[in-house]
Amino acid sequence: MTVQTRQDLLTVVSSLFNDALKEATKGNYDTAQLLSAYAQDIVEILIEEGEVRE
Repeated sequence: MTVQTRQDLLTVVSSLFNDALKEATKGNYDTAQLLSAYAQDIVEILIEEGEVRE
């Protein structure tokens, strides 16, 4: 999967959070926490990038 736009990254974040929720529901809390952390990292990068552009 090639990420090309900000919207692509938001789609990835949404997918990561959804997968984290599924894993937590199954009781796989470590995996859920890891997926959630990845998503949060991407969100932080998007926020920082947005602040630089403004």
